[in-house]
Amino acid sequence: MNMDKKELLKTHELLCESYIKLMNDKEVMLNFTKPQLESMYASKIGVLQIEILKLQLEIKALKRQIEMAQAEINQNKVPNFDQIEADIAGQLLEAQMEIMFKTYELEVAKQFLSHLASPDKKVDIRKFFRRLAKALHPDVNPELSSSKKEIWNKVLWAYEHGDMEQLKALEIIYAKEISESENAKNEMSEDELNLLNHTLSEGIGVLEQQITELNNSFPFSMREQILNEDWINGERSRLQLQMEELKTYGEEQKQKYALIKAAYE
Repeated sequence: MNMDKKELLKTHELLCESYIKLMNDKEVMLNFTKPQLESMYASKIGVLQIEILKLQLEIKALKRQIEMAQAEINQNKVPNFDQIEADIAGQLLEAQMEIMFKTYELEVAKQFLSHLASPDKKVDIRKFFRRLAKALHPDVNPELSSSKKEIWNKVLWAYEHGDMEQLKALEIIYAKEISESENAKNEMSEDELNLLNHTLSEGIGVLEQQITELNNSFPFSMREQILNEDWINGERSRLQLQMEELKTYGEEQKQKYALIKAAYE
């Protein structure tokens, strides 16, 4: 059954709202929720994982030093401990750089958590953004002029930087242009509206799939655990126990290496 123009415009309005909502949901997931969850995980769990990586790297270095020293002893040579330690440090440089990078990420995570905008402000910004996006987003306004695309870029910049005052100002300054975009769809033919609605429907399907894939990936796949203090405490206890075991084993390796060195110094 074919729809008349009034029905097509109503359908278009509903499709626009769905598309903009999904687009906004995806942007919030990527630019707010994802870094927030990653930062929470890093500050509560990642800090211990970094310490474990450091201990594991230290143990790996000690074991290799013992192996190399023992190999020279087995050949009736006096081990060159300075050379052995330098060689091992070079071999493990990449792993050390990885730990440094993770440590930097942890500091960034802490900074992110300390500068989060209030939830109310985020909700207000999203409301403004969605209202402006209906009139100016290129995906729902395919005939957008270059001047209106420039306005959209300003809107996008203000949204990404959390600048509510800028969004309010843009809505006032460009009220005429926004109104023109909103009214332009009334001038479309039924065929043009049908094509636009079909394109929007396909776009909605793509966004839904992308959001599903995001929800199945880290950190969204661990959202419940990250927000569950009992799980966090249990995981921290498990990691702290692992750290203690590694420290004990590491001390044993240190003593073993120290005894070999003492015998040849």
